[in-house]
Order: sequence, then C-alpha cells, then structure tokens
Amino acid sequence: MAQQPKRKIGSIEPAGPGVWRVRVSRGSRSDGSRRTVNETVYGTYEDADIACARIASEMGATVSYGDSLTLSQYYHGIFRLAPSNRGTKRSNVTLKGYDSQMERFVLPLIGDKPISSIKHSDIKQAVLSSTSPSKCKTVLRAVMRAAYDDDLVPEMPMTRRIVTPQRHREQIRPWDAMEAARALAALQGSGAPEVICILGLSGFRYEEVLGIAPCNIQAQQTFDIGTGETLTSLTATITQTYTDEDGLKSKAKTDFSMRSMPVLVQGRERLLQIIAEGRPGDPADVAEWAATRLVPYTSDKARKLWRSAVEGAGLRYIPPDMLRHTSETLMQAASLPDTLVSRLHGHTDLKTDYKHYLRPDASAAERAAREVHKIMPAGDL
Repeated sequence: MAQQPKRKIGSIEPAGPGVWRVRVSRGSRSDGSRRTVNETVYGTYEDADIACARIASEMGATVSYGDSLTLSQYYHGIFRLAPSNRGTKRSNVTLKGYDSQMERFVLPLIGDKPISSIKHSDIKQAVLSSTSPSKCKTVLRAVMRAAYDDDLVPEMPMTRRIVTPQRHREQIRPWDAMEAARALAALQGSGAPEVICILGLSGFRYEEVLGIAPCNIQAQQTFDIGTGETLTSLTATITQTYTDEDGLKSKAKTDFSMRSMPVLVQGRERLLQIIAEGRPGDPADVAEWAATRLVPYTSDKARKLWRSAVEGAGLRYIPPDMLRHTSETLMQAASLPDTLVSRLHGHTDLKTDYKHYLRPDASAAERAAREVHKIMPAGDL
C-alpha cells in the first residue's frame, strides 16, 4: 500500500487495510517539545482527511493551515461539528439538507480546492450545477461565511449576485373553513390521522404534533375579563418535537415555539376521547403511557397514513404541514390581530406569517370586495 504524501495540515499514514494514523502538530509544550496529537482513524482516506481538519480546528491550527485546508476538509471536519449562529448544535434534519447540496453538487466540483482560494466563479458554477440552485446558494453561503468568520477566507464571500432560476410550483391551497370542518367529521375514528388533523388545525407544526404526548394535554379554567365568564379550555403544551432524523428532542424550533396553545374547539371532545381510550387499565403503566407520543409513528409512516385517510374520505389532499397554514389563514379570516396569530404559532416576526403562511381564501377575498363596496359612493358624481 503506497504511503500518502505528508501535507501541511498534518500527516496521514496507512496502518493497515482501512486503518490510518493521523498526526497534527501545533505550537510547543511548556517543556519546549512539539505539541502533537495522534489519532487512529478507521475507514477511508477521506475519513482520515476529515479527521486532520477536525484535530487542527480543536488545536486552533486552522488559521495557519488556511492555504492548504480544502473546502471538503473544512465542511466535514469543522463546519458540520460547529454550533449554528444560535450557538446550538445543528439538528440532523438541518445537516441532512446541507449534506444533500454539498455532497451532490458542491464538493465534487470544488471540494479539493483550498478554501482560501475559492473564487466567485467557483461558487457560481457549483450553485448553478445544483438541481435546487436557490437552496444550494443558501447552504454554500452559510459554509463560506462561517469560513470567513474563522479567518480562513480573506474577503467576505458571496457579496456579488448569483441569479438562480426559480422553479415555480403551483401553490397548494390550505383548506378553507368548510373543508376543515368536513375533515374533522370525516376523519373521526381514523386514529393517527384524526389526531394530526385536530392538532394541526390547532396551529402546531408537524414535528410538534408528532412530539405531543397525553401528558402535554391539559384542561384548565380561564377567566374572560371582557365578559366576566369562566371558560373551560383544553391546551396542548410543546415540550418536545419528533423527526425521523433526530428522533424525540426536548427542544423546539425557537424559544417562541415552546408554548401552550388552545386545541381547536371542534376537536376537543374527540381528542379527550382518544386519550381516554388509550389509557391503560393498570395504574402502574399510566406514567409510561402519559409520556408516549399520541402519534407513535415515524414521520414518513404518519404521512402515508394521513394521505390514505384523507383521500379515502374523499377530501382534497393537503400535506399535514399545510394544516398549520390552514390554522393561520382561518385565524386571519376571523379578524384576530396579526401579532396574536404570529405568537400563537410560535413565530419570531410577522414577516414569516406574511411570506409563508397567510393565504386568504375565496370567501375572504369576496368579503374584502364587499367591504370596499360599502365605502364606495353610489350613483353619478
């Protein structure tokens, strides 16, 4: 087996089939000896290459190795292991999306280039080679600007425009109030799809719906200051989320996502019945059951059950994520304040609502036209 040449960022030597000795040196110890880290890596040469970059980063040596550190080394050995801009570990869902763009389109083209010498033309070529140029541009911007923050790139990257072709897909309309009411009735007794429908129309994200357990559902009394009435409410509290990539996580998307929100009034009785039907007879099993997800399936499995139930009931199909759009649109149609709608849905600012969620239906548009008609002067002027 031929020995790979030594590199500036460290050395990689074969130690057997699929075994590599990685060595990185940086600075001196108190006794004057060279500060060196050795590690045995099992896998491919690329795995050892990535380990070199990771060790160099941990030793604070990446800046001095900037001219030889490749984009591939930086991405796999440093960027993926570093916290996000929020200071938290990137989720597996996020990394899966990053990996898809980087490994399919970016790294095969410019992964072997020293990251400090990557030019605008290189970035543009990689972005436009992607089947999702806009998404690729977003991912590559995050990677290259992180490298700039790490002093590995001499100038702020991606300040020049890269025009990406947009693929216009026909927008899926959320359900209107009539369709939502029909769905609640048609999906009774369907199990997981009914739970998804009730909680989705209550305004929760799909990953939040998949994370809700019986212990997160609570009946409580509220006092309406305006009417002086005491009302009974049923709320769901977000304490965890579920995705196939990350499993069950005790953390929501943002700080605003960790919230309690009333369950859709039309679905409260059914949700309580579903919970009561699932309650075990043995008191010793109650604690474990109470912490078990109401939708005990993978995300993909739950989506398939949802589609089958919706189409089988003769309803217009919308993906389960679109239930949240429906919730926001119905709240807007009910003339609730935009700030309240935004906070109830766990958003950090109103731009998110207007850009992605609020989609007035035909009845709302007609109502707007009639309201304008009321203030228009009649007859000849």
